[in-house]
Amino acid sequence: MKKLLLVFLSIFLLLTVACGDKGEKPPEKEEVKVAEEVTEETKEEFAPEDYYKSVFWKAVIPKDWEKNEEKSSDDDKTIVFNGSNGEQIAKIYISVGGSPKDIRKELEKLELSETDFIDKNVENGIYIGEEYGILFPSYSNLKAMARNIPKETNIEIQFAGDKLSAEAENLLKSFVLLTEDTGHTDPPYAHEGEEFAPTTGEISIGDYKFSAEYIKLDPVIPTYETFKTFGAQNGNYFYLVKNDELYIYDMNDSMKLVKTEKLPNEYSAIVASPNGKTYVTEPYKDSFILEGLEVEKTALDIKNKLTLHPSGTWGIEHNFSIDDINKVTINDDGTMTSEPIAFVGADGNPVQKMAANLFILEEKIAIPGGTEGEDSVYALGIYNTDGTLDVLLKNKDDKNLGSITGIIEGANTYFAADANMRAFYLWDKTGNFLGEVEDSDILGTNYPWMAKFFKGMDGNTYLVGTEERPDKSSNEVIVYKINTNL
Repeated sequence: MKKLLLVFLSIFLLLTVACGDKGEKPPEKEEVKVAEEVTEETKEEFAPEDYYKSVFWKAVIPKDWEKNEEKSSDDDKTIVFNGSNGEQIAKIYISVGGSPKDIRKELEKLELSETDFIDKNVENGIYIGEEYGILFPSYSNLKAMARNIPKETNIEIQFAGDKLSAEAENLLKSFVLLTEDTGHTDPPYAHEGEEFAPTTGEISIGDYKFSAEYIKLDPVIPTYETFKTFGAQNGNYFYLVKNDELYIYDMNDSMKLVKTEKLPNEYSAIVASPNGKTYVTEPYKDSFILEGLEVEKTALDIKNKLTLHPSGTWGIEHNFSIDDINKVTINDDGTMTSEPIAFVGADGNPVQKMAANLFILEEKIAIPGGTEGEDSVYALGIYNTDGTLDVLLKNKDDKNLGSITGIIEGANTYFAADANMRAFYLWDKTGNFLGEVEDSDILGTNYPWMAKFFKGMDGNTYLVGTEERPDKSSNEVIVYKINTNL
């Protein structure tokens, strides 16, 4: 009997050792199964009757939240909920067929890594149901954003307050997207995309010739921003401002990036002076002076955007209103003094309703904006330096201009860039419209935003803007030198 027990014991030990020889795979399988069960358990912790169901999604909504019918859309793409106090507590917006750039643009603004986002490992990361997204402050509220790529659907949920409540967390946790999976794929991300490489051209209007040279940045600046990129040239350096970031490129070293700096706010006005200083200004924000690679906050009392005369000795401080413009003088000690200047017609009354922008030429000041009167047209006013109107420049057949972002002066002509129309216009100095140069004619672009057109301190004419890459991975900051025989 003892022998028989020993035999059975030996067989049992052999079986135990044999199972042990296969490593830890069985326990691993058990762990995976438990994890899966927890996930399924999480999905099932809300009862079906707890869910609020719309056309595009369903989620658990607190019973004391009430749909605001007036603020919600009839198609259910936007649904607004009020809390028990009657105030808005949440807004859910669904964009079917929405752009992948929406969430990518927020990643850029928040300075979050695309690769970390792809790996689902960003600091602001959050799940909306099964969709990985981001949570960030939006004015005095919180906004959660995510995108389902196969369903080509963007999700935006805005919550009142600066902290997620337990109810908001449950909404996010229980959220289920109901839109159809179409197998959609998105373009590559910016860091995966192909750099912009245009083929430039040349065109003539009468005896006047126009061509462009593409100036490639090293490295390039991919961006999901369209409008907020501006530039200036001074000395050896080309300065670019995108949102709240300053980039300094060395023109003597093949446009290599030599410095970047974070600015405290977004800036849209950057202007160079022959004294080597470049001013970065924005209404009611701190102003900065760039000198070479040095970036210094200035104590100058600049309340609006600053535009300088080519001499650098005086300029104009302005911000949209035609009635609130000051002429400033740059004193020898670096300080500024200012006095109001009025821009008017021969009768002493304003000709334009607004100063959408302002540019200073050698002997003229150019202001784009709508004209006064019943037959208002969006035009470019050319004024003398005392503020009296010289000539009003209009589009072909006296039609509206778009968004004029810069103008240069020839011996007998004016040549301006229109960002809205993606074109350049040529007039003689009496105001006759001579012709149009489309962006594709010389830039080799498809649909650029021409943010700033200006003459640099080196005497060359430059264009700064953005263009979407052919692979649609992102936009890219573009810089051109524009050549003319004006």
